[in-house]
Amino acid sequence: MKIQDVSRQLAMTTRSIRYYEERGLLGAILKEDNGYRIFREEDVERLRLIGWLRELGMSIEDIRGCLDEVMVGDMAAMKVHMMRRRKAFVEEIVQLKLLIQQMDQLIHPSENTEGTWLAMKLEQAAEQAKRVEQARNSWEDKWDFDSLAKQYDTQVKDVKRKHAPTCEHQEHAQANAHDHAEANTHSHGQSHGCGYAHHHSHAHSAEHTHGHSHAHSQEQAHGQGHSSNHNHSHGHSHGPVNYNGSLQRASELANIKAGDHGLDLGIGTGNLAACCLSKGAIMTGVDQSEQMLERCREKWPSVRLLLGNMMALPVVNETFDFVVSSFALHHLTEEQQHIALLEMDQVVVPGSRLVLVDMMFADEAHRQSYYAEVRQSGSEDQIEKLSKVDYPDRSKLLAWLRSNGYEADMEQLDTWTSIVYAVKQK
Repeated sequence: MKIQDVSRQLAMTTRSIRYYEERGLLGAILKEDNGYRIFREEDVERLRLIGWLRELGMSIEDIRGCLDEVMVGDMAAMKVHMMRRRKAFVEEIVQLKLLIQQMDQLIHPSENTEGTWLAMKLEQAAEQAKRVEQARNSWEDKWDFDSLAKQYDTQVKDVKRKHAPTCEHQEHAQANAHDHAEANTHSHGQSHGCGYAHHHSHAHSAEHTHGHSHAHSQEQAHGQGHSSNHNHSHGHSHGPVNYNGSLQRASELANIKAGDHGLDLGIGTGNLAACCLSKGAIMTGVDQSEQMLERCREKWPSVRLLLGNMMALPVVNETFDFVVSSFALHHLTEEQQHIALLEMDQVVVPGSRLVLVDMMFADEAHRQSYYAEVRQSGSEDQIEKLSKVDYPDRSKLLAWLRSNGYEADMEQLDTWTSIVYAVKQK
């Protein structure tokens, strides 16, 4: 078959066919003595597949990376590239939605648009769009989750209670527990709802350091100056819990009914999602690590898995009965956490539940007090580790939720670990 015949059959220009040939996607094309190309049926099918993949937005490089496998029926390689493209599309959609919202505010202002007001609002809108885009794009995987995926669950289980400190070294003990967990897991990343070892070590450190006072609240453990926040939050301390216990409690607070659709943000290898599955939920999971998603798929094949992150959720025109996330927020900056909350708010409806479990500071005074102690200790290693994470301010999470139409509360599981949970109101 000559190139003009192929062009007519596939509705593909001869220029495109020659381009794909030049880029090495077709392999060697037979030629007649007069120089005309002769396309075999295999070449035509290959071109047909290339055309489909290009229509779906895949790049030449992505197509080159999976074309041979797809031609013999191996779809796994194509799925990886498709997931990446889907993630990129969603990020574009999210940014476009923000721009549309800002334009709507300018088109339909609630104030007088005369004088310098419009110029000021335009500048504010442009700066906000730029700031949000920078915040979304600035997150990086400092922990290399892909390399952790295969051994992740094993490493979590291997974190043991060690080096029980004396009471007078409580704060430093918590820091050391954090270090020990990080050493065992090489730390945890933004998109995992799996800060497994972090929580596990902190919980046990709290148990060792408090001994006779397991039910101490986070505010009490760090000074009376934080007790007002505790009273405001109406929190309840359940004492130290292990990692599995924190996930189980989070799933209980999600108030799951059989058939509920749930979204696990930072699903990792799927341990929190498993708790939800056991209660009859239909789960979707999001993570930025392809290898973590692959490991989760092996463990929990019924879970729909999407490549993406909390600041640009890879779901379109979907809502969920509940959204959960475990030990993921602290890998975002405070500004990025705010963006993540806005994203969560886009996928819930009145009656939907939101459950976030993580290591948290009670409030800003608590954060500054702890950071001051770490700096005073001179532990450069711990200071460097703290620079990689931003533990959420529990008071700000609760305030944001309450000001955005949620009935919100908290439970404190141990000295460091809290669950913030909320229900979207009508």
